[in-house]
Amino acid sequence: MAERLSKYEQAARRNQQTLANRYGRVDYTAPSSVPAPAPAPTWDSPSIEDSQYRAYVDLATKNRDQRLAAIAGSAQQLRLNYGYLDDLKTIDPNNPFGQAQLLKRNYDQTRAGTQNSYAARGQQTSGAYQRMQGANLFGYQQRDDALQKSYDQARADLINQAIGVGTEYGDSTIGARGDALQRAIANRQGAYQTNASQGQNDPIVNVYYDKNGNKVNVHQSGRKATIKK
Repeated sequence: MAERLSKYEQAARRNQQTLANRYGRVDYTAPSSVPAPAPAPTWDSPSIEDSQYRAYVDLATKNRDQRLAAIAGSAQQLRLNYGYLDDLKTIDPNNPFGQAQLLKRNYDQTRAGTQNSYAARGQQTSGAYQRMQGANLFGYQQRDDALQKSYDQARADLINQAIGVGTEYGDSTIGARGDALQRAIANRQGAYQTNASQGQNDPIVNVYYDKNGNKVNVHQSGRKATIKK
């Protein structure tokens, strides 16, 4: 018994055969007319690849590292000039021309000179001798305290410079990320506009009806658009 087809089904069969002869095997499932969205940009990854953003970050990172290296070199030179081994201000015994060592040497010479002077007069155990040595020690401690405070201030200046470099780097790269994010969003919108405009340059080459009676437009590119009744 021959299969009875409605006029819509008969028309659909004829159109399917025509398309098969023209384009070969065709997938007749109706595709979505909405283009697939581009990957959503994020804050840390503004786009899949943004060469402008990457070049900016690479240059900013290089400049930051060079400036921090220069500050580290200045800190080392600072310790050398002051004659300290570390930031605890331990006097470097192998740096005879450091300020701390020169100050200590001057004190030792002054104390020895006082001792010899009072010993020559037989007054090494006198109260005057003790007072003089106490004055020598106080003078040394006063100058040593000023030297340490000077070192602390110079070191604080270098630390503030390093903090400034890090802050500047963070601010500039955050700005670059924002710019890259805006470009990614613009590119994404442009992709939608391009996909939408493609329909104007993709004419309909055939029309058929599916089994539900819906009209299906077949474009030159092979794209199909279903118009529900």
